[in-house]
Formats: sequence, structure tokens, C-alpha cells
Amino acid sequence: WRAGASAGEDGRADAAILYRGAHVEGQIEAAGAHDRWGVRAGARGALAWLDGALYAARSGGGAMALAIAAPGMVVRVDNRAVGKTDRNGRLLVSALRAHADNRVTIDPDDAPFGARIGAAMLRAQPRLHGAALARFDVVQESGRWIQLVGPNGAAAPTGLLLRRAGDGAAFFVGAGGRAWVAARDGSCRLEAVIAGASCVIDLATPAEILMCRSAS
Repeated sequence: WRAGASAGEDGRADAAILYRGAHVEGQIEAAGAHDRWGVRAGARGALAWLDGALYAARSGGGAMALAIAAPGMVVRVDNRAVGKTDRNGRLLVSALRAHADNRVTIDPDDAPFGARIGAAMLRAQPRLHGAALARFDVVQESGRWIQLVGPNGAAAPTGLLLRRAGDGAAFFVGAGGRAWVAARDGSCRLEAVIAGASCVIDLATPAEILMCRSAS
């Protein structure tokens, strides 16, 4: 908001309230002198029809992008936080550079437990007064907890990295050899290195305690 006033023969006063929301910008202004006053109000924003739905945002500033991920994830453009995705996992981002690379990123730590992210950074190149889609591959996987032991029967070390064969998805071992793991698209094998030796874990085995067997 702002306000001002002056005294004297030519005295006058004016005031304004400014509003900047997620979907619209607006202002109300009033000014006058003696017994003559005027009021003016205005608002501006942008509408976009993207991926089968209508979205509202502040003034487009040239170009926009629709980020699609999991609900509640922080979205950044060129390392600047611009908002969080809604309950449907969507966020309309305005004021992007047209016909240029805009680095749209999400933080994997914001993803729901058990979700896998294909890439945490996408490049959006919207046209002037247009919009682009930045669709992140966030897949909710059905996994399970296991107790992992090494080839010698001892609990796997805390922090051990497990890689899923096929797509390279990463899992980590916690205290006491506990790890949350998931198979995907027919890939039921994890790979690890314990004490300098490669070993594999067969997730097709229904047991809770699994052994990382020597790969040789």
C-alpha cells in the first residue's frame, strides 16, 4: 500500500492498496483535492488452456509453462522457487523467457515416500505468449522393507548403495541392514558392492531377510 498528502491551497491526498496473489494482481487507488475525489480499480492476470484444463496465473510476462509432478512439490525455475504443485501435482509458472531454455526443476526429497523420479530437471522453451509442458516422470512404486545381509551373513553396512538392474534406480541401506526396495517393469534384481566385491539381490524371493550373493 501507499499513501500521501499535501497541505496548502493546492493540497491533495492520494492512497493505493496493491494486491499480488498467486493468480491475479490488482490495485485500488483513490485521489482527490478539496471536495473532488476519484477512485480507480484494476486487475490483471493470464489464462491458459493446457493439458485439458484451464489455469489462471499472474500476468504471463511473455511465456508460461505447466509443471506436472507429484502433489506438494516445490518447483524452481533457474534455481528460483516459484511455488508448489497443487493437490493434482500441477503448477502454472508464468514470466518465463520465450524461445529460450528455462530450467524447470523439482527436489526429489519432496517426492512422496516410495516415488521414483526419472529426471529432476527439464528444459521448457515456450513461445512468446504461449505455454510449454514440463511433465516430470514421478511414479509411485509398490515396494517393501527387507533385511539385507552380505555374502558373509553379516548385516549390510549402513549407507550401502543398491542399484536396480535395468533403470539404475537407487536405494540405500539403513541401520541394521534395513532397506526399502521396489521392483519395476520386470526388473527384480539389485546390485551392490560390499567390501570391494560385487553382489546381487534377488527381489523375486518373498523372504524378508535377503542375502546379497556374490556376483562371481
